[in-house]
Amino acid sequence: MDTEFEKKAVAPLMHIYIRNRKYFQRNAAIAMGNSGDAEMVSYLADAMRDPEELVRAHSAWALGNLGGSKAKAILESCLRSENSEQAKREIIDALERA
Repeated sequence: MDTEFEKKAVAPLMHIYIRNRKYFQRNAAIAMGNSGDAEMVSYLADAMRDPEELVRAHSAWALGNLGGSKAKAILESCLRSENSEQAKREIIDALERA
């Protein structure tokens, strides 16, 4: 690390990401959802099968943000098998936007 800022602010965050990949995946899903790139839908579909409910919930949000028939079909399919209340709420909200 070159600067004091990197040592104090960035390094601790990177340790969190390394130990808890779910936070990195959550942020990646948010970035994909904000990208406007329909090609991200297939990556988010894979993330909807992640064991972490945090990742699934944010991936659902991202699919709803991207919208389109493929995103909607993925959300509908995942809603039937989702067991997390948080992820279910995100899927339902995303379906309203998709």
